[in-house]
Amino acid sequence: MKTFVPKAGVFAATAALAVLLTGCVTNEEMAETRAIAEEAKANSDLALQKAEEANEKIDRMFKKSMYK
Repeated sequence: MKTFVPKAGVFAATAALAVLLTGCVTNEEMAETRAIAEEAKANSDLALQKAEEANEKIDRMFKKSMYK
């Protein structure tokens, strides 16, 4: 005798299983992702600092050229 399983139920169970299997993140993966994000932030902070220093240097050069 065949049992009747609605297609919607099978689809929902498959989708739930897929979400559970792909959605789980270990603490190690979170720590690695956090480390990458912190490194990226440090790099962007350094780039911003260098850009501000360059801008100040250009401003000083422009002001100095205006006095000549």
